[in-house]
Amino acid sequence: MTEQDIIHRALRICGAIGTGDSPNSNEYSDSRMALNGVIQGLINDGSGVFKREWVTQSFNPLSKVVGSDGFSYYCVKPHNSSSLNEPVVGTEHQEYWDNGESTETPWVSGGAYTSSNQFTYTNDIIDIEKMFVRDNGYDYNVTKISLDEFFALGSKSSYTTTYPTQFSVENKLNNSIVHMYPVPIVNEDVQVHMLVTKRYFDSDNASENVDFPTEWLEAMVYLLASRLSDEYHLDLSERGYITNKAEELKRRAEGKDSRDFSSSFVSPTYNYYQR
Repeated sequence: MTEQDIIHRALRICGAIGTGDSPNSNEYSDSRMALNGVIQGLINDGSGVFKREWVTQSFNPLSKVVGSDGFSYYCVKPHNSSSLNEPVVGTEHQEYWDNGESTETPWVSGGAYTSSNQFTYTNDIIDIEKMFVRDNGYDYNVTKISLDEFFALGSKSSYTTTYPTQFSVENKLNNSIVHMYPVPIVNEDVQVHMLVTKRYFDSDNASENVDFPTEWLEAMVYLLASRLSDEYHLDLSERGYITNKAEELKRRAEGKDSRDFSSSFVSPTYNYYQR
């Protein structure tokens, strides 16, 4: 069902247009604004209208340098280099570097250094529920811990030549961060598989299908009609009927989500290798 289908049906329910008719540009624009209000309202009241899906993320390359003392260091926090974070002599170097494996690449000021112990994710992802690392057909489970538990770890710069065992999510308005522990020194071609919860965004294309679960589409039509019923000055009995039907359809959709939430995403087959 497209945005246009939902808007046209809602307007017909309100009696604003007849069968086969189309709204004018102002009516359509106002209805789209109201539809996006419906979408945001469903998200804000915790109706469970979120997408769950598996996504993959490659490890960031682990930067390794030689400090002024001739010893090797590896990056434990992504950053742009400056005198403040230069290994050995920088006043903040311990936040960004730790003793690492042998390397012959000298540290330089103004460089962009990366670490495999954290990465950012897009704003459409609300949370990460599960994670595993797959390498050569084997899956390595990574356990989720709270941010408080992560910050309580004694040595966040501890590293492993295999795979991380724990991860934590630091939510931000933009560029939320996933912290991995211990720091994985692995090939960046190895990928992390994550079960994520994603948000729905506003509708802005009349001809595209609305990106909502099927069981919510009829509810959205009547929820939109309920919002528009005030603007089109329907009498109280008509408003009450439309609003009551909208709430009933919403309850049914929420009930279906709670009974069979797993049906809204496809889970891959994988075998955990638990260390």
